[in-house]
Amino acid sequence: MRFLLDENADLRLKPYLEALGHDVTAVVTDYQASLADQVVLALAYGERRILITNDRDFGALIVREGAPHAGVIYFRLKTTVFAAKRDRLAAVLTDHAERLDRFITVTDRSIRLR
Repeated sequence: MRFLLDENADLRLKPYLEALGHDVTAVVTDYQASLADQVVLALAYGERRILITNDRDFGALIVREGAPHAGVIYFRLKTTVFAAKRDRLAAVLTDHAERLDRFITVTDRSIRLR
């Protein structure tokens, strides 16, 4: 799979995903700094990448404005502990691999697909 880490996503997810065999880019290292959310979403869509973010504004872009996307994994976790993020992402990849083209909200207790 192909992923794009938003600039607010934990960059430590990149080597984790690459170790699983995924193609991963990150806004902070592979693109121009401070891109607008619309541009990030368009980049991910154009490159057929699933966007991983902590920014809820992408929900508004997709749900309210109908912006096209290749999938978004939105983390709404209370913790900043990397192991928790990694484990929640692993659950998404394991349990929802066939539905990663949706807007997915990941919390400490649930994984919701829209």
